[in-house]
Amino acid sequence: MQYTKEGWSGKPEPELLPFYNKRFELSHEDAILLCDSRIVILNTLRSVLLNDLQAEHQGIVRMKRLTRRYIWWPKMDQEVEEVARSCFVCQEAAKAPPSSQQAS
Repeated sequence: MQYTKEGWSGKPEPELLPFYNKRFELSHEDAILLCDSRIVILNTLRSVLLNDLQAEHQGIVRMKRLTRRYIWWPKMDQEVEEVARSCFVCQEAAKAPPSSQQAS
């Protein structure tokens, strides 16, 4: 938030590089950090949000689509994939590859 207010002075610490790379898309409004029009989610809230998203068992593609529309954080897609892949219900509901029909 501070960098969006005061500007970036040189290359930041490694943990802030993903934000630095998006620095032209970052802004703030009423103490909310935004990446374009999406809310930037803090580390402390990510697991709660991912668990809530996963509870719907929508699968990787739908979870990514939903998150990309409203929120952002570094490596968000990877974390969504990990959560969906670790969910047994999501894996069971995933579409199975089409089976080849054998001639009888």
